Amino acid sequence: MNSHPIIPGLVKEAYVAGSRHSVPSPDLTRSDVDGTSADFEWKAIGSDVYKVVAKGSIEIIGWSGDGRPRFDSESFHATCSCPDGARQRVESINSGKVYVCKHAEAALDSVLDSAAANEIESQRKARAAEATVVKNYHVAYQETQRKEQDAKFPGER
Repeated sequence: MNSHPIIPGLVKEAYVAGSRHSVPSPDLTRSDVDGTSADFEWKAIGSDVYKVVAKGSIEIIGWSGDGRPRFDSESFHATCSCPDGARQRVESINSGKVYVCKHAEAALDSVLDSAAANEIESQRKARAAEATVVKNYHVAYQETQRKEQDAKFPGER
């Protein structure tokens, strides 16, 4: 294992914490990465000892209207053997998003890919800039159309 393993492409937006509580980072017991596919395991200590597993690859399948990436919830999953982990897995299946318990959140937070986060932020800024250009074009076009209408049909407005 290298000193700081990461799951390729993993960013905070790829999963939803089902709990607002926090716990210490679990102990990483296995980290295998094959290209973009990951197979990680942690030992989390709570009221009992739990196993957190994260498998698959992070895939962006599109972008929301507000510039956030949408992720494929079937290509990556994270589960925990705690009681809340089972509930969050059901929520994940029903919602199409990756919901995780507090143990899995702490585990995933420890292996985030900062390069992927930077790339997403760069794409978000580029998309916002492009949207601004398109909006300015439409505003200018509408103003031109108003002026032409006023010239052709004075007093109609």
